[in-house]
Amino acid sequence: MKNIILTFLLLISFLTSTAQVYVNGYYRKDGTYVKPHYRSNPDGNPYNNWSYPGNVNPYTGKVATGNPSTYLRNYYKIYPNSGTSSSDYFNYTSCLVYTNYKGLKTGYSYTLTSNNASTTGYVKHYQNNKFKIYDTSNKHIGYVYTRKKGRRYEVYDLYGYEVTSNRFRINWSTVGSIFLGGALVYLLVEATSY
Repeated sequence: MKNIILTFLLLISFLTSTAQVYVNGYYRKDGTYVKPHYRSNPDGNPYNNWSYPGNVNPYTGKVATGNPSTYLRNYYKIYPNSGTSSSDYFNYTSCLVYTNYKGLKTGYSYTLTSNNASTTGYVKHYQNNKFKIYDTSNKHIGYVYTRKKGRRYEVYDLYGYEVTSNRFRINWSTVGSIFLGGALVYLLVEATSY
């Protein structure tokens, strides 16, 4: 029974520690002070952000308002002269976030397809270990950098922000939360065993 409780508490500690990030207070360029707060963990996916219209902030209980297309346009920093459809944003997300770029070889070009085999974009070798990502209208939307003979990759948008990668990272705040959660569970188990 103790092992079940211990496992359950460790799992809850892990899940809650990876879902959010604490942001210290700071001043914006215009002098406005932003209070310390929590935000969703950055993962390159705009649809699970607490500020995405319709999503709920678990700390405030408020539902984010706004237009999803406007949110995505600002998220991807796309300011078109004419209207951009929601399918364009789906393609950006699909190409930049959900594509596995493992195994790209220099000198080759690739067509990106969705699960239903429809084309979502293209990848073309650019220079050395760098590839350019294009949407279905051949608009350049990002870069892929490969390492370790194509086994590791990093995806960046046009502004140089890393969107996703498959490289191994240690999130020290998660490690600390797991350690503290484990220590707390150990103390609880020890306290209840007497």
